[in-house]
Amino acid sequence: MEERRLAREKERLAKEDSVFHSEERAALKPAEFVDEATEGISHEQLEVEQGILSRLLMETRLALTKMKIGKYGICENCGEPIDRARLQVYPQARYCLDCEKKLSLRKGA
Repeated sequence: MEERRLAREKERLAKEDSVFHSEERAALKPAEFVDEATEGISHEQLEVEQGILSRLLMETRLALTKMKIGKYGICENCGEPIDRARLQVYPQARYCLDCEKKLSLRKGA
């Protein structure tokens, strides 16, 4: 199930990220500083991946809840059914394609 896979991946990234927050960082020697700086890039990448996974996990749980209450596949904006092809590509879709475009334009303005 997608929800479990996302949760496991999020846990894995959290464990990897904990390495970057260890007390060993405080005892760095100058020669190790360069290595630590390059690891910082990995830390930032981990944070981005964790954010993406958190969002996908939340959206997946919302979609599962909608399935349980019979509201899955209904646009949250206009109340019309979301195209089946869109749901096959992105099962967590909350809006029909027309409303998604309109909402994206508003956010960008």
